[in-house]
Amino acid sequence: MSQQAPIPHPPFDPAYQTPVALAGLPPDLDVNSLREGPLLAATAEPLLSKYTNLKHREVLAPPVQGLSDHTVTISLFETKTSKKTDRAVFLYCHGGGQVGGNRFFGVEVCMDTVLPVHDDLVFASVEYRLAPENRAPAAAYDCYAATVYIADHAAELGIDPSRIVISGLSGGGAPAAAACILARDRKYPPIRAQLLSTPMLDDRVTDVSHRQFPSGATWPAVRNSQAWDLVLGPDRAAPSDIQVPGRAQDLSNLPPAFIDVGECEVFRDSAVAYASRLWANGSSCELHVWPGMYHGGHAFEADVHDNLNAIACPICSQCLLSPLSCRYAEGGKRGLPAAYMNSIEKRLQDTEAALYATLRALQDMDGLESLSLNVESGPKTESRPRRSKAEKQKEWMQRPLQTSEDILTWFRDEQQRPSTHSARKDAKVTGEATAGTHPDSKTQTTSTMPSLCEDQTSAGFRVDPGDAMERLGGCKPPSVPNASLSADKPTSWRNNYF
Repeated sequence: MSQQAPIPHPPFDPAYQTPVALAGLPPDLDVNSLREGPLLAATAEPLLSKYTNLKHREVLAPPVQGLSDHTVTISLFETKTSKKTDRAVFLYCHGGGQVGGNRFFGVEVCMDTVLPVHDDLVFASVEYRLAPENRAPAAAYDCYAATVYIADHAAELGIDPSRIVISGLSGGGAPAAAACILARDRKYPPIRAQLLSTPMLDDRVTDVSHRQFPSGATWPAVRNSQAWDLVLGPDRAAPSDIQVPGRAQDLSNLPPAFIDVGECEVFRDSAVAYASRLWANGSSCELHVWPGMYHGGHAFEADVHDNLNAIACPICSQCLLSPLSCRYAEGGKRGLPAAYMNSIEKRLQDTEAALYATLRALQDMDGLESLSLNVESGPKTESRPRRSKAEKQKEWMQRPLQTSEDILTWFRDEQQRPSTHSARKDAKVTGEATAGTHPDSKTQTTSTMPSLCEDQTSAGFRVDPGDAMERLGGCKPPSVPNASLSADKPTSWRNNYF
């Protein structure tokens, strides 16, 4: 690696703790230490303990004629009871700089992302050969052989061969991307999508991101260059597209790609460049650069990453693992932070429940009889200071109206509050039925509440129930993609949306 002066780099997000601990680590690559480390000595047992509904088995993929003579081991994780015959396949190529790791390394991170959304897919992980014992393109040939085996044995595996997604994490990014190029060139098998997460794609180490992180990172520039020396050997002077996908110029007719990378890592610029060439060649790509994230931050500090900027479902916005449209691909959820979307979804459900309960309570006058708004027999409350309109509005916005019981409690609280109108300051609700005519109804009914035709604001209500009912009754479901506006139930549009 040519020595160039380091330049300022974007700041690590202070929420991450690992970059601070890495500041004094030596930048040089030690393959033996890398292979002996606990993170790269993973096994299947912890995965099966966490995902108790999964079973694990191994299959052997024969070599692809004309490419290799090596038989490839594949670990298959699938649900124990599934009888489906059209399941999707998530083919995973592990990380480790192409010189370390095994087929179980990093699997948990991917499973945590994929399985909550697609819980009946086949998760396949490839034991590809490592450098320097087996230089590139050995790893690419192994990943491609695994893809061919899965497609050839679709009926036996209970999968749909048109729904294969190839994923590469870090060092697995190069063999994963190369396998997609091989599938295109050899016209088999069809690949639905490729997911390249913080990928190691290009052996050239002259871009800005390499100069910004020569050391003090989980995978600094010096270590990356040394790894590529081991991966390519004498071929580094003029590698092929299969050996180094980042150098490939013809990226046309490739499966849709999802690429994500940290802002504070050496792979940033090569990942962005690869996405740009995909676009320039007419291929589709969704690109995410996570601000302040170091290499591996989404795995080593997953909770921090998810809270900061992880999207709800990184694969389904492009891979379409589901036979129907992915629920996260509809309604503009692509690329939004997971924590943000989860809170919005929860707030939407709570708000809908509150509005629906309010509407029912106001429209169904018979239902108002069950409120039992008898202040004299109810608990005594202390008089509170008169509140301003702004204070009332603030309390209204912050009140957790989630269920019909909450709505009824709100009505009771409002009835028990001292009146703000001088003419009704000493008035009490006696619990005796009083006749009331609803402004939107021609039928006469009885209610323990004051007449809705009266000035309810003067009776202590924060809003006029009649006006609220009129407004809620005229509400239309939000205009969102894939929403049925003619739904006969208030929850139908939300079910369609999410």
